[in-house]
Amino acid sequence: MRYTEDLRVEHPNLEECFNEIEKLLLEHSERYVGISKPLPSKPVRLIGQNGVHYLQLSLSRSHSLIKGAILALNNKNPLLAILAVRAHFETTGGVSYLLKKLDSFYKQRISEELLNQSLKRLHFGVKLPEFSPLNPPDPINVMSLIDSVDEMITKMPQNNGTIDFRRCYDNLSEFSHPNNLGMTMDVHFNKIGITRFYFSSQLPKSEFDMINYHLVITSGLFIHAYDECLKLLVNNEELPILYCRYPNKL
Repeated sequence: MRYTEDLRVEHPNLEECFNEIEKLLLEHSERYVGISKPLPSKPVRLIGQNGVHYLQLSLSRSHSLIKGAILALNNKNPLLAILAVRAHFETTGGVSYLLKKLDSFYKQRISEELLNQSLKRLHFGVKLPEFSPLNPPDPINVMSLIDSVDEMITKMPQNNGTIDFRRCYDNLSEFSHPNNLGMTMDVHFNKIGITRFYFSSQLPKSEFDMINYHLVITSGLFIHAYDECLKLLVNNEELPILYCRYPNKL
């Protein structure tokens, strides 16, 4: 999935941003697992298996949302792109929340039981229990996921203090909801009181730039959180047998 040449010509200032998003999308293929197979004998604990499964589910979701955002922008639908980017922020939040819990567990700050509870809520949490026959747990509050990213950022060696993940998420939310900013992308008011309505969103350049800058932020942080989680699992757990079926076709 690539940005169209028309968009590149129309927004030359975003060339580096476009290239970075496309590169991050390709990096998903390097982490793709086609098949997970249990070990011949049951591991002492299932943290490795459950953790890898959650990471792969998140990787697939991340990949779909990045592609969806690019596709929406290519088709002149910035509102749909904003919704995809906002959903990606939450996906990055889920993986960073897992990283937070794994780090706490291996530093002996929380028990194995508490870690497993977090994994269970990440995997199976639902708001509407009728969608699951297994008495599912409550999901983790989405703002807890978002805040875990800001916690992760403060610990990153390259942190320069310029990214406020929650602030970015709140910004996207203003456009996602049917309030003023979310409702006025399809309308133009002039000085003499004439209102023009559009069937396609007419975003100002600064807000179009914002979508792509936010997509770079969340995509890069997702890869970082994914890699750090996997590193902890590889170093501390028995992992299932993993097969990379289509490593170059994601």
